[in-house]
Amino acid sequence: MRISEKEAFDKENVFGLGQANTAYAEYFIGNSYLNPLTEAGSCPVFLANVTFEPGCRNNWHIHRAKKGGGQLLICTAGEGWYQEAGKEAVSLTPGTVITIPANVKHWHGAKKDSWFSHIAVEVPGEETSNEWLEAVSDAEIRPQVNQIERHPHYQRAEELQLMRELGVQPQAWAPFAEGLKGMFEEPVLMEIAGKYGKTPAQVILRWNVQQGVIVIPKSVHRERMEENLEIWDFALDAKDMEKIKALDTGSPSMLDTRKISEVKRVYDYLNNPVLTSL
Repeated sequence: MRISEKEAFDKENVFGLGQANTAYAEYFIGNSYLNPLTEAGSCPVFLANVTFEPGCRNNWHIHRAKKGGGQLLICTAGEGWYQEAGKEAVSLTPGTVITIPANVKHWHGAKKDSWFSHIAVEVPGEETSNEWLEAVSDAEIRPQVNQIERHPHYQRAEELQLMRELGVQPQAWAPFAEGLKGMFEEPVLMEIAGKYGKTPAQVILRWNVQQGVIVIPKSVHRERMEENLEIWDFALDAKDMEKIKALDTGSPSMLDTRKISEVKRVYDYLNNPVLTSL
C-alpha cells in the first residue's frame, strides 16, 4: 500500500525510523533514515531498517565480495522499487524479499508518491565492500519519438539538432498550425507551391519530410487526405529551403509550453474537459 503521509507511514513502520542517514547522504537522492537492529561488530549479521521518503533512492551500487556476500532486502512498509542493471525494475511492497547477489549492480528506493522501508541484511562474506556508482537517471529508456509543434513559423532548429544527436525521431504536431497566422496564404509558400504545381500544405509536408521529420496531418476530408499523400513526386531545392527558413518567428502558434499559464490550462483541461476549454 502506498503511503504518502508520514504520520500514517510511521504507524506502519514498525521497525522505526531511526536517524537521518547523513553518513551516506551523498549516495542518495532525497532523504533516507537508518535504524540499526543489530550492533555492528558484536553480531555476525548486521540488520538495519532503512526508510526512504517519497521519491528517495540510492545510487547504483555494488556489494563486492570475493566469496559469499551480497544483501537481502525485506520490505516492511510503503512501496518502492528495486532494479538490477539490464533488467526491468521490480515493485516492492510489504512482504517482498529481494536477494541481491554479490557483485551485481543495482539500486533501490521509494516510489515517488510513497514512503518506503525495508530491512537490509548484510550477507557475510570474504573481502566485502560497497562500491557506490552514478545516480539513477529518471530516463534510463530513451524515447523513440518526440512529438513537438513544428511548422514554418516555428521551426525548432535547435531541438531538431539535439534529437538527431540523441537518436530520437522528431514528429511534427500541428504541421499546418491549423492555418493560423495566414499559414496557407504565406506568400513564400504560395510562390514555391506554384513553382511545383502543388499547394502550400503539400510544400509544408515536403519541407518536413526532407528534414527527416514525421508528419501526420489531421483531416476528415478524403480529398485532403489524398492531397497530403501526393508529396513524393517533387523535392524542394536549397533555395526553397532557405526561403522557408526565413519564415521562422521562433514562437509557437498553437501552445506556448514555455509559459506556466499555458501548461496549467492544458493540465486543467485534461483533468476536467467538461468544465474547461482549450
